[in-house]
Amino acid sequence: MSLLTILHRHKEKTGSSGEEKILKHYEVLIIGAGTAGLSAQKEVAKTTDNYLVVDSGPLGTTCARVGCMPSKVLIEAAHIFQQRTKFNAIGASACESKLDSAALLRHVRQLRDRFVNGVKKDMEPWMSTHLRSAQARFVGAGELELDGERITADKIIVATGSEATVPAPWRAAGQVLHTTDTFFEMETLPASLAVLGAGAIGLELSQALARLGVKVTLFGEPGSLGNISDPEIRRYATPRFREELEFVEGLVDAVAAHEQGVEITVGSQKYHAEKVLVAIGRAPRVRDLNLKALGQPLNKKGLPPLDKDMRVEGSNVFFVGDVNGIRPILHEAADQGRSVGREPSENPADEPRARARLAITFTYPQIAVAGKNFKELEESAEDFVFGEARFDGQGRALAKLENVGMIRVYARRTCGLMLGAELFAPAGEHLAHLLCWAIDSEATVFDLLRRPFYHPTLEEGLRTALRDLSHKVEIEPKPWSYLHSMDPPAGTYCP
Repeated sequence: MSLLTILHRHKEKTGSSGEEKILKHYEVLIIGAGTAGLSAQKEVAKTTDNYLVVDSGPLGTTCARVGCMPSKVLIEAAHIFQQRTKFNAIGASACESKLDSAALLRHVRQLRDRFVNGVKKDMEPWMSTHLRSAQARFVGAGELELDGERITADKIIVATGSEATVPAPWRAAGQVLHTTDTFFEMETLPASLAVLGAGAIGLELSQALARLGVKVTLFGEPGSLGNISDPEIRRYATPRFREELEFVEGLVDAVAAHEQGVEITVGSQKYHAEKVLVAIGRAPRVRDLNLKALGQPLNKKGLPPLDKDMRVEGSNVFFVGDVNGIRPILHEAADQGRSVGREPSENPADEPRARARLAITFTYPQIAVAGKNFKELEESAEDFVFGEARFDGQGRALAKLENVGMIRVYARRTCGLMLGAELFAPAGEHLAHLLCWAIDSEATVFDLLRRPFYHPTLEEGLRTALRDLSHKVEIEPKPWSYLHSMDPPAGTYCP
């Protein structure tokens, strides 16, 4: 036991005897064993054995249990099933394909369980000594109750994650209403489905389910499709999605049970489906933490104000991961957990810096953002220019029968410094990584054009956008800058 722990032992008067009760004290208490909490645990364990991780369950992280992983299994299954529609183009004939949705959902759950078990296995070395299944509740800034038992800690890391948002009136729809917490537990897919929310989760699942034969109606606020902020890409992408599913733009006024399953009201229009999936966003999971005991005002999400280090003012309580809503993406949650869990360095240069944003929606084509999006640049004082390219006639995309897509890249007008990109493109997840790394490295458009681009690849489509961008930058590039970026002979790209 460290001297610091001994000095911070807490004593309280209990009962009529006036005896002093010594509470359990930890150097670090982590509330939540999700991605952020587990990342914090790895750092904390490097410097102390006097820590505790508290989680009321279920274990396995939101991503592995009900988020990223089961959804991507379903999406990839839909993509494989969709390939049958291309057989005629290559002169192949195929028997009528039928889908056993019960078998498909068993496949999703089987892989989901494998991912969850992998997370639990990584926890085994410390679970028996440092993990407690309990509900944590704040009593003060450094004191909590764990199922009635009081404990204290020098540092408290709140990493409780988030939960699906469902407006209270909608819950009256009953068992036909699902979120991703319950959707993958269905025995079979419904014949028809209403999806509320056209952001990343709603859109990618809507397209996948439509490709699997479900009659999907997607509801979203105007301009919300896939969280695309660039109006040109949104104009290009919207009709492509409408070829596969019904998309209703407008505010949902009511959700109610109906003899057909569920009834959705938008203005004067009513829509019906067998089931409804609510994907309008997620809220911090803090309901049972009694955060008012921290002595700070709580915002509309129920959170206290946080400083730049994600710390509650005047305390050693930190909020990391999805619970703080700053960047609710897995790698960001892991970064935050590691940052708060590690011992602070005396050298500021050793402290981790914020990385360029990377966000991907797993539709086909994929939607992605690298760095700043169009809206952020428009609302800032940044003087920027853009370059664009389409994949409708791009050589590699044509060969793959995936010739749908558009990319827009943004750079500072005066020097060509890469600032961001938005794309709706085949293999968008890979192109977005390349762009994010370039932005994070503070590369210019000319730096990127000096890199090799193999022929024929989808990356040549990115090069076309970069070349368009380079012509709009005010500085003159060095004469040899374009030698490595010339388009190959005619026929590869036909605008």
